Amino acid sequence: MGTDSYWARRSVEREEEWNKKSRDTIEKELASHYERSAQRIQANIERLYGKFSVDNGVSITEARKLINGTEYRTWKKDIEEYIAEYKETGNPKTLLELNTLAMRSRISRLDKLYGDTLIELDKLGSKADKAITGFLKDAYKDNRLHSAYELAKKGQGPLNVAVNEKHVEQVLRAPWSGKNYSERIWGNSDKLARTLQDTVFNSVHRGVPVEKLAKEVQERMNVGKNDAVRLVRTELNYVHNQATLDSLKSANMEYFQFIATLDKRTSSICREHDNHVYPIDEAEVGTNVPPLHPRCRSTIAGTIGTKKATSGSRGSLLGKGEYQKVPRNMNYENWKAIYVDNSKSFAEWRSEQKVLTSTASVSNKVVASDVIRDKLVKIDLPNATPQDIISVGKMVVEKHNIVDIIGNTGELKSVLSEYRDIGSTVPKTMWAKGANAANKKLLQDAFELYPSDWLQYVKDSKRKICTRKVERGYFSPVAKLASGKIDWTQVGNPRTDYISINMNGVKKTTPFHEIGHMVEYFNKDALRLSIEFRNMRTRGEKVQLLADLLNFPEYEMETTYADNFINPYIGKDYGNDASEVLSMGLESIFVPGEKGHIKRYDSERGQYVYATIAEDMEYLYFIIGMILTV
Repeated sequence: MGTDSYWARRSVEREEEWNKKSRDTIEKELASHYERSAQRIQANIERLYGKFSVDNGVSITEARKLINGTEYRTWKKDIEEYIAEYKETGNPKTLLELNTLAMRSRISRLDKLYGDTLIELDKLGSKADKAITGFLKDAYKDNRLHSAYELAKKGQGPLNVAVNEKHVEQVLRAPWSGKNYSERIWGNSDKLARTLQDTVFNSVHRGVPVEKLAKEVQERMNVGKNDAVRLVRTELNYVHNQATLDSLKSANMEYFQFIATLDKRTSSICREHDNHVYPIDEAEVGTNVPPLHPRCRSTIAGTIGTKKATSGSRGSLLGKGEYQKVPRNMNYENWKAIYVDNSKSFAEWRSEQKVLTSTASVSNKVVASDVIRDKLVKIDLPNATPQDIISVGKMVVEKHNIVDIIGNTGELKSVLSEYRDIGSTVPKTMWAKGANAANKKLLQDAFELYPSDWLQYVKDSKRKICTRKVERGYFSPVAKLASGKIDWTQVGNPRTDYISINMNGVKKTTPFHEIGHMVEYFNKDALRLSIEFRNMRTRGEKVQLLADLLNFPEYEMETTYADNFINPYIGKDYGNDASEVLSMGLESIFVPGEKGHIKRYDSERGQYVYATIAEDMEYLYFIIGMILTV
């Protein structure tokens, strides 16, 4: 085993060792703290109802009805008069009325209950802060010593290492992602307090049964616990890699390698960094040093040279606790194709490596003309797989540095024209009666950049293009009015003689997006490949609500397979009838927007996280391949 392979393996093993320690210790301790706090808060809520119930000899249900009912709503006399009347008559109803009104006043404020909740959450925050601090300090020290030992064992770095306590504190206090872990703990507590206040206040005034309220409080506390666990795992990854980085600096090493965990959950951003080598002086957390995202599992290790590893092996996680050794130079895409999708054999991969090695000295120009075009010609679309499309797309992306020209429509057209006829004009006679002028211009601009075959699909079908002005754009294989109803005013059959691409006349992404749906309608292989790509990326995932993922209530009940797509909308669930893969990819390349797509909503920071297609190279390869083949 080479030195680099040894360091990489030991780094991954230490990460897994401390992750297991996290699950067995700190995460269980945090769960216990949250559970006990939830029980105490629930007890306070029950006392709010229960004390009133006991004092007045009624059941909890009757107490709730009295407190939230209409019978005792106003003070008819002052407290002294109520007490005097009770002493004189001994009528229990008088005392019940007094207690009910007093309880109403208490609930209308909810001051004591909220105050008790804040005190409890403050205690919880202190316990979590103390527990996590101790755990992260131990993790840093352990990995700092072990990584230094592994380096010294191979002749790199000093044998004597002392862990500086002040430096450990500096590492933990560093706001590497905008805030340090302690600030995030208290931020989580504040958010939880606000959530519980709203939950209890609204539930009491709605007359929610105490059992249901207790369940809602428990659910909110579980969310808080999950936030804490996510924080621990992310910060553990941070201190683990900082300790390794400090050891590399101490050993005066110049380079480090990025090691992603090879399994089905590996994020696209970590895939792209996997096996890459970076200078130590360019190390930056969140950019080329993990964590790159919450719950990141990637690690770094020392490396002697500047080149990617080409020899040795590494561990691949195939199932729970099941590892298999794979070659060090096998990247994520090939690992997934061989061991997950079964779309390629190990022998085929090895053969590809030999070809790449033997043609390494061949110029890019020769590769472009002799390999890329030849590969495009040989693709049998009805039998092609997503991997076939990705493979040819990758060649074009790497040959022409497509990442650098995303959004530059002139450059994109120039590159794509080397491999396919690009650009066409919509004849005036193809526009249906009443076509919106602004929409027509937007659509024409898009067709100028797309393969001419895509407009030819419409021509061959002898259909006309309807385009009405609507708020949210859509494609339909029939003539549609702005209202969404069939447009019977058109000449001919609106169901067979027209297609519709309705838009708002302003949004530039819409024509690029909706033409993608049009292509999938006319070319069933395009639709099949898009769905197979989505299924390949989301295997084993459950559908989620888009409204929840993106914090967009207007999506209502629309569902998706989120994967780690640059926008979860890409994995939207239509069954096998439609897809957003091609449409979203096209707009991401031609009109990407300043920030890219909304990837998710960060509830902790109250803001959106954006991503571009350049952050998901597999997706970029696939879309470029689709443009050149379907």
